[in-house]
Amino acid sequence: MNLPRTTLHSVVKTVIGTLAASTAAFSVPGHAQQSSASALEEVIVSARYREENLQDVPASIRAFSGDDLATLGINSVGDLSRLTPSLNVQERGPNRNEMNIRGVSNFLNTQDLVPSARPVGIYLDEVPVNTLGGSQVDIRNYDLARVEILRGPQGTLYGEGSSGGAVRYYSKDPDKTAFGAGFEVEGVSVDGGGNDVGARGFLNIPLADGKAGLRLSGGRYVMPGFIDEIGGEDDHNDFEALNFRAVLAADFSDNFSGRLMVSHDDSELGGLGLATGDRVTNLPVSDGQIDDESLVASLKLDYRFDAGTLSSITGYFDRERDRNTYDQIYSLINSFVTIPVGGFSDRAFTTDAIAYEQFTQEFRWVSSLDGPLQYTAGLFYRDLSFELNNVDVCSPTHVLVGYPSECTLDFLPVLGLPVPALLATNDGQQISAFAEVEYALSEQWTVIGGLRWHREDLDVVSNESGSLLNLQPVLLPAISEEVSIEVVLPKFALEYTPSDDLLIYAQYATGARNGNINSSTTLAAIELFAPGGSAGLESYDEDSTDAYELGLKATLLNGKATFNAAVFYTDYKDLQVLVSTPPLGFAVILNASEASSTGFEAEFSAALTDNLTVFAGGNYTESELDEDLLSNQITGEITEAGTALPNVPEWAANAGFEYSAPAFDATNWYVNGSWAYTGAYDTALGPRGVTLGEFSVFNAGVGLRSDRWSVDLLITNLTDESEIVAENNFDRVLVDAGLPIPAGDTFNEIFLLQPRTARLALRYSF
Repeated sequence: MNLPRTTLHSVVKTVIGTLAASTAAFSVPGHAQQSSASALEEVIVSARYREENLQDVPASIRAFSGDDLATLGINSVGDLSRLTPSLNVQERGPNRNEMNIRGVSNFLNTQDLVPSARPVGIYLDEVPVNTLGGSQVDIRNYDLARVEILRGPQGTLYGEGSSGGAVRYYSKDPDKTAFGAGFEVEGVSVDGGGNDVGARGFLNIPLADGKAGLRLSGGRYVMPGFIDEIGGEDDHNDFEALNFRAVLAADFSDNFSGRLMVSHDDSELGGLGLATGDRVTNLPVSDGQIDDESLVASLKLDYRFDAGTLSSITGYFDRERDRNTYDQIYSLINSFVTIPVGGFSDRAFTTDAIAYEQFTQEFRWVSSLDGPLQYTAGLFYRDLSFELNNVDVCSPTHVLVGYPSECTLDFLPVLGLPVPALLATNDGQQISAFAEVEYALSEQWTVIGGLRWHREDLDVVSNESGSLLNLQPVLLPAISEEVSIEVVLPKFALEYTPSDDLLIYAQYATGARNGNINSSTTLAAIELFAPGGSAGLESYDEDSTDAYELGLKATLLNGKATFNAAVFYTDYKDLQVLVSTPPLGFAVILNASEASSTGFEAEFSAALTDNLTVFAGGNYTESELDEDLLSNQITGEITEAGTALPNVPEWAANAGFEYSAPAFDATNWYVNGSWAYTGAYDTALGPRGVTLGEFSVFNAGVGLRSDRWSVDLLITNLTDESEIVAENNFDRVLVDAGLPIPAGDTFNEIFLLQPRTARLALRYSF
C-alpha cells in the first residue's frame, strides 16, 4: 500500500486526533467503566537510567518481562519483532539476525563481512554487543529480568549506533537473602523436521550475611533443523547453544554497591537454512558450518549520594566466529563457465573467520533531587578491534579450468599472488560526553533537553591480497583509510500531564553512525567490467537521523488498561545503502542523499476480568528514498525517489490473550494465544529486490502453573505457514546474462519462517 505523502500526513493527523479524544473520554472520572478485573501490574523500565513506570516515561518503549518471554513463546528476535510494533528483523537464522526500527534500515551482503555500523544498539545489561558487519549475536532468554525496546533515535544517552533505537536485555539480579534453585527441561519438535531436548537451570546463593549474592544460570538451547538436502542430509540447519551466565552483586556499605556479570555463549549452526523449495534445498551442506563463541562481561560500581548516584560501568565483549558455508556469489560467478560447458551449476564453499573485541568504560551521574530538576551526565569510551582472516574459496570449477587445487589458498601463492594473514582490520577508539536535563515547569508541564558530543576514529585496512574474479587471478590492492565521525547529537522534549492517567509528549531526537570502506573484491569487480568505475567508492561517509515524535500514554479504567500511541517522522541524511554491481553480484555501500520514514504505532493492554487479559498493537510505516539514487555504477541505473527502503513492512499488527483460573492446590491452569501479521516489504533497493510479507503467525499455549512449578505446552506457527521471510535475489544476474538456470536450481539466498514448533517444558524451582 503506497499512500501519497499528503494522504499519509492526513491519516496521521486524524489518528492522533481520534486517539487523543478517545483517551480523554476514558480518562474523565465520570466516564470510567466499572470492571471486576484487577489492575494491570506496573511495568518498570530503566531506559533513562532510572527505574520508572513505563507509563511515566515520555518515549515509545515496549517491554517484556522474563515471564512474558516464556509464556508468549519468544525464543528469537523474530518472535520479539512480531509482538513489537515498528521493530523489524531480517530473519536469517540464529546469530544472523538484523534489526531495524521505524524504517531506519540496515543493509547486508550475503557474506556478512562488510564491517559497517548498525542502526540499532543491542545491549546486555550495560554492555553494547553490536558487532561490526552483519550477523548480530542472539541473547539467550532464560533467567532474564526483562527486555526493553526503545523506539526512535537514542543518540543522547546511548550514542553512535542507536540511530534507529536500542534493544536492551537485562539479566536477573541475585537474591542476597535467600537460597534458591530451579531448572527447566523442554522437548522441542518441529513439524517435518527434527526433535531435540534442551535443559537449563539456575542457582542463587546468598553470601556475606545477606550483603552479597551470586546467581548462576545456563544450559543447553536447541532448535531442530527442518531443511532437507535433496539426496543428502535431512534437517541440516539444526542449532545448539551452550550458555553460562554468572551475576555477583554486593553491598559494600549503605551507599556503595557493585555488580559483576559474565556471560559466555558457544553455539553451532549445522547449516545456513537456505531453501530452494518448500523446506528443501539442492544446495550442498559442508562440514562445520558456523561455530560462534562470545563472551560478555560488565562490572558496575554505584556510589549513592544524597543528590544522586555516581556509577562506573566497565564492559568487555569478545566474539569469534568461524564459518564453512556454501557461497552463492562465487557459485554464481563460476557457473558462467560450468553452465555453458557442462550444463550444471557450480558449488563453491567459503571459509572465513572474524574476531571482534571491545572494551568500554562509562562514568555516569544520575541525580535524585527533591525539586523540579533532574539530570543525567556522563563520559563514555570504547576501544574496538575487528579482524577478518582465513578467507578461502573452494570450488570444483577451479580444477575444471586448470588450477592445481579446489581451494584458492592452496594455489594463489603458486600464481605469485599474496595471501595475507589478516585480510581486513578495523581498529579504533570512541569517546563521548553526554548530558540530559529534565525540568518541571509546573505540575503539568516538563521540559527535557539533552546533548551528546561524540567522536570516533577508525583505522580501516584491507590488505593486499590475491583472488579470482570470473575465474581469472587478480591482485586486490590494499586500502587503508582513517574513517572518523565527530557529531553533536541534540534532543528536546516537552511533556504534558493533564492528569495522573494521561501523558502527552513531543520529542525531537537525533542519531548518527560512522562510515567505513568497501570490499576490495567489490571494487575490483567493478574495475573488471567498467575500468575507472570504482573511483570514489573506496569508502562511504557517516549518515544521520533527525526524528520528530508526538505520543501519548494513557492509563484507563482505574489502572485496568493502558493505551500508548505515537506518530513519527524521521529524516535521513546521507543514508548508507547497499547496491548491487552486476554482472558478478557483489555489492557496494554508498550514501543516498535523502530518505525519510513516516508512520504511527499503537499498543493496548487490559485486564478485562481477574482471569482474562488481552493485548493488541500495530503500526504503519512509509519508509522511502526522497531523491533519485545512482544504484548501479556500471549500467548507470537509477533507483527513483519514492522507492521503499528494504525490510520495512508498511503494515504490521498483533493481538493476544491469556485466560487463567484455579485448578487445584494453589495451582492455576491457563490458555493463551497470539496473532501477528506482517505486511508487504521489499528485500532490496531496485530490481534485485523481491516483495515478501503479507502473512500471519498464530501461537498458542496451555499449561499448569504454581509458585514453584509449571508444565507448559507452547506451539508457535500453529497453522504451519510456509513463508519466505528473507531473500537475496542473485538468479537475476544469470537471467540478465541470458544463461538458463538448471531446473530446480537457484542461487538465491532464501530463508523460511520456522515451521510449526511444539515445546513441552517442565519447570521447577525451590
